[in-house]
Amino acid sequence: MSQQQFDEHTWCSTTESNPMLDDLAAATKGQLEPRKLRLFYCAVCRDIWHLLKDERFHQAVDIAERYADGLATPAELARAAKAASAAAKPLLKVPDMYAAHAVCDATVDDRTMSTCTWPWSMTPSQHAASTKKAAAKANEAYFAATNPRKAAFLRCIYGNPYRPANIGQSCQTPPIIALAQQAYDSRALPGFELNPEIMNQLVDALEKAGANPESILHVRGPGPHARGCWVVDELLGRPVNLAPQAKITQPDVEAKPIIESGNEFSPCQIIEEESGDYQLLFCEFESTSKTFEQLGYDGGGYGWHGVVDALVRWKLPKLKKKIDFDPEASLFVAFSPDKEVLRQVATLIRIACQDEAFLREAIGRAHRELMD
Repeated sequence: MSQQQFDEHTWCSTTESNPMLDDLAAATKGQLEPRKLRLFYCAVCRDIWHLLKDERFHQAVDIAERYADGLATPAELARAAKAASAAAKPLLKVPDMYAAHAVCDATVDDRTMSTCTWPWSMTPSQHAASTKKAAAKANEAYFAATNPRKAAFLRCIYGNPYRPANIGQSCQTPPIIALAQQAYDSRALPGFELNPEIMNQLVDALEKAGANPESILHVRGPGPHARGCWVVDELLGRPVNLAPQAKITQPDVEAKPIIESGNEFSPCQIIEEESGDYQLLFCEFESTSKTFEQLGYDGGGYGWHGVVDALVRWKLPKLKKKIDFDPEASLFVAFSPDKEVLRQVATLIRIACQDEAFLREAIGRAHRELMD
């Protein structure tokens, strides 16, 4: 995406929101879809609601959210922006000043929003350079406390732009869409996140409908979940692309895909056999060996066969009969006549490699199945 040293792993793990925004802007050549970006800033504002003591800020965020969903006019947004600006100007101390700036960013016009140029936003280093030492420390403390949440909101709203996921047509049913709308409309205090009880109902419905692993893991995950959540947006038929009416080219992904037949640098390989069936190969065990050792489990091919079998039973039970394993192999090998089935299994492996808590749960399930 961007020309910086930024890749899929960095996007999925960083706690710095500014490089993520830069990456999104570079990927879309400064033409981000304004609705999702506005909802990101609204989520940031909701997350620091207690710092927004002036009622004008609350009203401005409400209008910005309504505008994002087509329920407020450009004139209403402009008035909200003017009121927020007036309320923000007297605030010169951290953290109130930064909280106010977030509201001002949320209420800019669509053109400014889509180009990622926010007049009120400054990086920590810019603020530190323009303030006294004591204030600079307060700046750094504020950004250290809020940046991880901002990064999490960006991942909630944009998903993984290096590997966009599609939930699947089987999930586009009236009951699931109704749950998604209910989740979008109903939020929980104190952070105004999407209602966790409804999100739990939604993930159960998605799992039963055979949704892809990424969407299930995202909705089931700890969040934060905000309006604009990529899973909920897709179910509701709202814009999910990074730019309107444009397919983003991602050269980094095409050059170094995680799943590609014959790519020896990939964690997984899918190879077509002469018979027309497919093999899934995985042998990059070093990065996860410590976790296996801590739990007293073999971290090689044999151990991974047990773990993947448990993962499939857990996350993709409908696919269990479509996959065969070779548990005696020194590397992980799975077979299927359906390439898409193996792609979904490879996705589970990739997630397990990146998320230690997820891997530990899978190892635990594999242990329990061996004991049964």
